[in-house]
Amino acid sequence: KLNQSMKLSLAKTVLIATLSLHLAPSIADQTPKQQHVTTMSEHAIARTIRAQLNAFKARRFDLAYIHASESIQSRFPDKHSFRRMIENGYEVLLDPISIRFDGLDSRFQSAVYRIKLISHDGQHWLALYPMIVTKQGTWKINGCRLLQLTGKLI
Repeated sequence: KLNQSMKLSLAKTVLIATLSLHLAPSIADQTPKQQHVTTMSEHAIARTIRAQLNAFKARRFDLAYIHASESIQSRFPDKHSFRRMIENGYEVLLDPISIRFDGLDSRFQSAVYRIKLISHDGQHWLALYPMIVTKQGTWKINGCRLLQLTGKLI
Protein backbone atom coordinates (compact mmCIF):
# COMPACT_ATOMS: atom_id res chain seq x y z
CA LYS A 1 0.00 0.00 0.00
CA LEU A 2 1.11 3.53 -0.75
CA ASN A 3 1.18 5.96 2.11
CA GLN A 4 -0.41 9.41 1.81
CA SER A 5 2.81 11.30 0.94
CA MET A 6 3.70 8.80 -1.80
CA LYS A 7 0.19 9.12 -3.29
CA LEU A 8 0.50 12.92 -3.29
CA SER A 9 3.97 12.75 -4.85
CA LEU A 10 2.72 10.37 -7.55
CA ALA A 11 -0.28 12.59 -8.23
CA LYS A 12 2.00 15.63 -8.64
CA THR A 13 4.26 13.72 -11.03
CA VAL A 14 1.31 12.61 -13.16
CA LEU A 15 -0.08 16.16 -13.20
CA ILE A 16 3.27 17.65 -14.25
CA ALA A 17 3.71 15.03 -16.98
CA THR A 18 0.18 15.62 -18.28
CA LEU A 19 0.62 19.39 -18.32
CA SER A 20 3.99 19.06 -20.05
CA LEU A 21 2.49 16.93 -22.80
CA HIS A 22 -0.49 19.25 -23.14
CA LEU A 23 1.48 22.49 -23.19
CA ALA A 24 4.44 21.34 -25.29
CA PRO A 25 2.71 21.86 -28.67
CA SER A 26 1.88 25.47 -27.78
CA ILE A 27 5.44 26.61 -27.22
CA ALA A 28 6.98 28.44 -30.19
CA ASP A 29 10.68 28.45 -30.91
CA GLN A 30 11.88 31.29 -33.10
CA THR A 31 15.35 31.44 -34.48
CA PRO A 32 16.70 33.76 -37.17
CA LYS A 33 16.89 30.89 -39.65
CA GLN A 34 13.64 29.09 -38.99
CA GLN A 35 10.36 29.73 -37.27
CA HIS A 36 8.74 26.70 -35.69
CA VAL A 37 4.97 26.99 -35.81
CA THR A 38 2.99 25.32 -33.06
CA THR A 39 -0.39 23.65 -33.15
CA MET A 40 -1.99 26.72 -31.60
CA SER A 41 -0.28 28.91 -34.19
CA GLU A 42 -1.47 26.68 -37.00
CA HIS A 43 -5.06 27.06 -35.81
CA ALA A 44 -4.64 30.84 -35.60
CA ILE A 45 -3.20 30.90 -39.14
CA ALA A 46 -6.14 28.87 -40.47
CA ARG A 47 -8.59 31.24 -38.71
CA THR A 48 -6.88 34.26 -40.30
CA ILE A 49 -7.03 32.78 -43.80
CA ARG A 50 -10.62 31.58 -43.29
CA ALA A 51 -11.64 35.06 -42.11
CA GLN A 52 -10.13 36.63 -45.23
CA LEU A 53 -11.81 34.09 -47.52
CA ASN A 54 -15.15 34.72 -45.80
CA ALA A 55 -14.66 38.46 -46.27
CA PHE A 56 -13.91 37.91 -49.98
CA LYS A 57 -17.06 35.82 -50.36
CA ALA A 58 -19.11 38.59 -48.73
CA ARG A 59 -17.32 41.15 -50.96
CA ARG A 60 -16.10 42.88 -47.80
CA PHE A 61 -12.68 43.91 -49.09
CA ASP A 62 -12.27 46.26 -46.14
CA LEU A 63 -12.40 43.25 -43.78
CA ALA A 64 -10.20 41.13 -46.06
CA TYR A 65 -7.63 43.94 -46.17
CA ILE A 66 -7.05 43.94 -42.40
CA HIS A 67 -5.73 40.36 -42.61
CA ALA A 68 -2.98 41.38 -45.06
CA SER A 69 0.53 42.06 -43.76
CA GLU A 70 2.04 45.54 -43.66
CA SER A 71 4.13 44.58 -46.69
CA ILE A 72 1.03 43.76 -48.75
CA GLN A 73 -0.76 46.86 -47.48
CA SER A 74 2.20 49.02 -48.52
CA ARG A 75 1.97 47.65 -52.09
CA PHE A 76 -1.81 48.14 -52.14
CA PRO A 77 -2.28 51.20 -49.92
CA ASP A 78 -6.09 51.13 -49.82
CA LYS A 79 -8.91 48.62 -50.02
CA HIS A 80 -9.75 49.70 -53.60
CA SER A 81 -6.33 48.85 -55.03
CA PHE A 82 -6.36 45.66 -52.94
CA ARG A 83 -9.76 44.74 -54.39
CA ARG A 84 -8.56 45.33 -57.97
CA MET A 85 -5.55 43.10 -57.37
CA ILE A 86 -7.76 40.27 -56.03
CA GLU A 87 -10.36 40.58 -58.79
CA ASN A 88 -7.71 40.67 -61.53
CA GLY A 89 -5.51 37.77 -60.53
CA TYR A 90 -6.94 35.91 -57.55
CA GLU A 91 -10.60 35.59 -58.51
CA VAL A 92 -10.69 31.94 -57.43
CA LEU A 93 -10.38 33.20 -53.84
CA LEU A 94 -13.59 35.22 -54.12
CA ASP A 95 -16.09 32.36 -53.98
CA PRO A 96 -14.67 28.87 -54.52
CA ILE A 97 -17.11 25.97 -54.48
CA SER A 98 -14.72 23.93 -52.32
CA ILE A 99 -11.99 24.84 -49.84
CA ARG A 100 -9.75 22.31 -48.09
CA PHE A 101 -7.30 23.48 -45.44
CA ASP A 102 -4.24 21.23 -45.73
CA GLY A 103 -2.04 22.70 -43.01
CA LEU A 104 1.47 24.01 -43.00
CA ASP A 105 3.88 23.07 -45.76
CA SER A 106 6.97 21.67 -44.08
CA ARG A 107 9.18 22.26 -47.13
CA PHE A 108 9.54 25.92 -46.20
CA GLN A 109 11.55 27.42 -43.34
CA SER A 110 8.81 29.93 -42.58
CA ALA A 111 5.09 29.48 -42.05
CA VAL A 112 3.43 28.68 -45.40
CA TYR A 113 -0.11 27.32 -45.25
CA ARG A 114 -1.58 25.11 -47.99
CA ILE A 115 -5.17 25.31 -49.17
CA LYS A 116 -6.79 23.42 -52.02
CA LEU A 117 -9.64 25.13 -53.83
CA ILE A 118 -12.08 24.26 -56.60
CA SER A 119 -13.39 27.17 -58.66
CA HIS A 120 -16.86 27.39 -60.22
CA ASP A 121 -15.46 26.26 -63.57
CA GLY A 122 -14.25 23.02 -61.96
CA GLN A 123 -10.55 23.92 -61.92
CA HIS A 124 -8.46 22.70 -58.98
CA TRP A 125 -6.04 25.12 -57.33
CA LEU A 126 -3.37 25.04 -54.67
CA ALA A 127 -2.99 28.27 -52.70
CA LEU A 128 0.23 28.75 -50.74
CA TYR A 129 -0.08 31.42 -48.06
CA PRO A 130 3.15 32.77 -46.56
CA MET A 131 2.30 34.03 -43.09
CA ILE A 132 4.01 36.37 -40.67
CA VAL A 133 3.37 37.01 -37.01
CA THR A 134 3.18 40.63 -35.85
CA LYS A 135 4.81 42.06 -32.74
CA GLN A 136 1.37 41.86 -31.15
CA GLY A 137 1.29 38.10 -31.79
CA THR A 138 -1.36 38.07 -34.52
CA TRP A 139 -0.88 36.27 -37.83
CA LYS A 140 -1.07 38.20 -41.10
CA ILE A 141 -1.18 37.01 -44.69
CA ASN A 142 2.02 37.97 -46.50
CA GLY A 143 0.96 36.95 -49.99
CA CYS A 144 -0.67 34.12 -51.86
CA ARG A 145 0.77 31.95 -54.60
CA LEU A 146 -1.89 30.24 -56.72
CA LEU A 147 -1.01 27.13 -58.68
CA GLN A 148 -3.49 25.49 -61.00
CA LEU A 149 -3.50 21.75 -60.47
CA THR A 150 -4.00 19.28 -63.29
CA GLY A 151 -5.19 15.72 -63.18
CA LYS A 152 -7.24 14.08 -60.45
CA LEU A 153 -7.03 14.95 -56.79
CA ILE A 154 -7.13 11.94 -54.52
